[in-house]
Amino acid sequence: MKQSRDSISKFIILYCIISGSILIALVFIQNVFTDELSYYFPAARLISRGMQLYKDFFFPQMPLSAIVFLPFSGGGWTNFFLARISSSLLALISGVILLLYTFYINKYKKETIYMGILWTGNAVLFYNSIQATQRAWVNLLNILFLILFSYSLKRRKCIYSLLSGICIGLSVSFRSIFIVLLIITIVLLLFRREWKMILYTVAGFILGILPSLYYFFKYPDYFLFCNLLYHFNRTTPSFYWFITHRFLILAKVVFFPSNIALFVLLAAAVKWRKMRREELLALICAVVLFIVYYFLLTPTHFGYMTEIYPFLLFLLVPYIGYLKRKSWSKWLLILYITSYIPCSLMYFSDVREWQKKYIISNIRNVTRVIEKVTEEDDKVVSFAFYFGFPADRENIPELAIPTYDISKNVTPESREKYHLITYEDIPNLLQRYKPRLIVDVIDERDLEFFRLREMGYEKIKECNGISIFLLRNTKDYLK
Repeated sequence: MKQSRDSISKFIILYCIISGSILIALVFIQNVFTDELSYYFPAARLISRGMQLYKDFFFPQMPLSAIVFLPFSGGGWTNFFLARISSSLLALISGVILLLYTFYINKYKKETIYMGILWTGNAVLFYNSIQATQRAWVNLLNILFLILFSYSLKRRKCIYSLLSGICIGLSVSFRSIFIVLLIITIVLLLFRREWKMILYTVAGFILGILPSLYYFFKYPDYFLFCNLLYHFNRTTPSFYWFITHRFLILAKVVFFPSNIALFVLLAAAVKWRKMRREELLALICAVVLFIVYYFLLTPTHFGYMTEIYPFLLFLLVPYIGYLKRKSWSKWLLILYITSYIPCSLMYFSDVREWQKKYIISNIRNVTRVIEKVTEEDDKVVSFAFYFGFPADRENIPELAIPTYDISKNVTPESREKYHLITYEDIPNLLQRYKPRLIVDVIDERDLEFFRLREMGYEKIKECNGISIFLLRNTKDYLK
């Protein structure tokens, strides 16, 4: 046994080196993700400036999604990359915990190596985990929740139920959808009449969700609107778009190489023998999350699978010994790993025209222009994507977080109360603040609508579709 532990320790170190290298490489080459500079960094920056979350500005996520990025809210490329590196470390830790659990269940190194390949070889998981969003956080918490729930069933100690409840509560404080984990857990425990475990799980959940409860009781109507009513008020361009968009995303999810391999492995595993309670919990959670993400939420996104993978991989843990003995499984692993090819095209290439705007080198070019023509206290306005953050420049508070998709569906009173801005409000805001620089994807129609020429703005640069407008009669940026 000692020899096995020494061997697995060496493998864990090797895993950290390989996975860490991949993750750190992705940090610096992956395209800038829209939500990073549209929601999380802007919200953290506004909080750091003394504004109250929900009360003083709109934020359509649970509170920890913004709060955890406070250490990186200062702006600049250093903070941007440090935030991504912190997410990468969380993804790395999640993998180590899952590998240790795999070794604990199977007692063999080969099974642990197999799981290491499944974790590290999942390109969608890795590409999305390094982004400065809440995904790496919730994946770590959900893996801990599954393991602690398993321990609570096996060891009959309530401390594990308490800790698993804390993990659920913290996950919900990042993303409200994970309330389904608590519901599923309680229902499973009710069937077994585990009253004491239910009590401790709920108590832990209350402890974990305290950050959300703080804002709920402090600003109840603002909290409910941002985290609940907003999502019900979002609309789609048409019913045709609703159906085709959902169908295309589902097709991409189902036929993506790593997902095909994973679904086949899951089908073989479930067919082999009856699932235990903890595996049944993981399966139900994965199915419910899949239904909510891809059939109920609008709009849906391919990347939501990132938050479902931990449940599917946890489910496979006790079946790995059986699966690795199958000759066809090695071919599935090869197919699984090939997902890095399409992911590379999706996340850091400029194959498609619109991608050229968001590659790191292009955003760096934009940043250099911003730094050249503005001072630190100048306002740099963007309407959806916070281009000023890497240059450590402030946006107009009203435009820091985009709200255009919901503003037209609520009353003028609600727009004013919840700090929602329509496109029609933008010209007046520009007139009021007179920002030195406007940086965004602006076509001729936008130019006329925002009345930029009337206000004295002239286009000084375009970087792969990102237009930069300077207010005339300000310092000549060429000097």
